[in-house]
Amino acid sequence: MSASALLRLTVCVVAAATLTACGVTDAQPVASEPSDGETGTYSSYADVTYLVECVSDELRNRPESFVLSCADGNSSLQDLHWKRWGDTSATAEGTFTTNPCEPDCASSKPVQQHVNVTATALSRGEAGQAYTKLEVVAIDSVEGGITQETFKLPGLAKSQAG
Repeated sequence: MSASALLRLTVCVVAAATLTACGVTDAQPVASEPSDGETGTYSSYADVTYLVECVSDELRNRPESFVLSCADGNSSLQDLHWKRWGDTSATAEGTFTTNPCEPDCASSKPVQQHVNVTATALSRGEAGQAYTKLEVVAIDSVEGGITQETFKLPGLAKSQAG
């Protein structure tokens, strides 16, 4: 066999091995442990689970704060403490801040209240997943606040995350 034929054969074998390796499925993610004093239940998918904030490239994993009304910033979550993350649903407690815009947004004062947050409706990408629905339920009643509100969030593009 000539040297050039041997070189072509070697290139073909390496290319075939590379293409075969691309078809191998990734191993299951390993369990994620709560960090920085967090307590809670986290699934093995916790590190590849996100909330998409405002635009599709703002992936947030167990965010401490999160903007809900992207156009004007009138609704947001702060001081989020996640108790569960990465399963079919995630739960947290935190503070909801909104501007009730009464009589108008410019003169209205923001209202804060303690809330429970539940994230559901997973959208799966190629290497991750994102919750696409947030339900925010008030723990306390505040004038101008909410009792319950549901927010739809963007999901992941198929090739996103990871």
